[in-house]
Amino acid sequence: MIKVSIIVPIYNTDPNLLIRCVTSIVNQTLEEIEIILIDDCSTTDIGKTITDLTKRYRNRIRSYYSPKNLHQGGARNIGIHMSQGEYIAFVDSDDFVEPNMYELLYKKAIFNGEKADVVECDFITVKQSQLLPIDRMKDISANGTLDISGKKEVIAKSNSTVCTKLFRSSFIKDNDIYFPEGIYYEDHLFVLKVNTLLASYQTIRKGLYYYCQDSSGSTTRTTNLKSCEDRNTIMDELHKWSSMETMTDYKEETEFYIIRCSYRGGIEWLVQNAGWRGYWEMLKLRRLFLKMYPNYRKNQYYIVRFSHEKRWEQGLFDCSVFGYLIYKRIIQHFIQSLDKHKTPNLYTF
Repeated sequence: MIKVSIIVPIYNTDPNLLIRCVTSIVNQTLEEIEIILIDDCSTTDIGKTITDLTKRYRNRIRSYYSPKNLHQGGARNIGIHMSQGEYIAFVDSDDFVEPNMYELLYKKAIFNGEKADVVECDFITVKQSQLLPIDRMKDISANGTLDISGKKEVIAKSNSTVCTKLFRSSFIKDNDIYFPEGIYYEDHLFVLKVNTLLASYQTIRKGLYYYCQDSSGSTTRTTNLKSCEDRNTIMDELHKWSSMETMTDYKEETEFYIIRCSYRGGIEWLVQNAGWRGYWEMLKLRRLFLKMYPNYRKNQYYIVRFSHEKRWEQGLFDCSVFGYLIYKRIIQHFIQSLDKHKTPNLYTF
């Protein structure tokens, strides 16, 4: 029996990074896994590397070559349909994982025979050869079968990425939960749907997934017009889902999810990756969000979980994008001056 199907969407990935990624999965301590490599109509010769890996590990790897570029969401959907495992996982092709990641997640998933719909762990950011542990699971106490309050906690506090999670295959397929295709940030909508529909949930408070920010070809690190436009598209889709009648019990939680993942997250991404070039996109993002959620500052999660500094910054952005960019530029200059005298990070590899 296959316990976990691990789906890896690939588009023009550096061959060395893909080999590192696949090797980390092949070497998992959990043996009953299958690896599904989906080439999303790459324009480079990465297909040769995929073929070589599939032949080398023919008992563990299956591959599919999409004739059309569907973006990560479409590639992941193909993998879901191909999957035969009891659980499904996703790994980005330029990242890698701990050798025991899926053994730990799977054991947690079937603990006491409950078979959780979702199990989630923390991740470690890899940036300029430094390892930066992220501790985002410490605030989540919900586990096992969830009541309404437990589900509210998961919606409001859970990580918005799919790569740190294990999903029960029948839960995903029976509820018809798939990724939007042809757009970026597809995982935001997928995770919101999952979190509002799941019935049982578990966590592992340990970083098992390595999220690599130095890969220039990665979707989340690439700035282009479409990626900017898709932020507004996905925000609109999130709003539609959260506005459904069945979401009434989770109105404040879904609103906060959109605040932190789509609005605040979108602002930070645009500042970091586009700067002044993203000025007009920031204006569009602000206009759309404030039209949907004009009273978002009254959200109790926003008040409690956002620091006074972050709320002040957000207020500045809402009043003046221009002023906000000037402020962030001053802060960046100050931090750079401090970094010249900073002790090197001890987490290196």
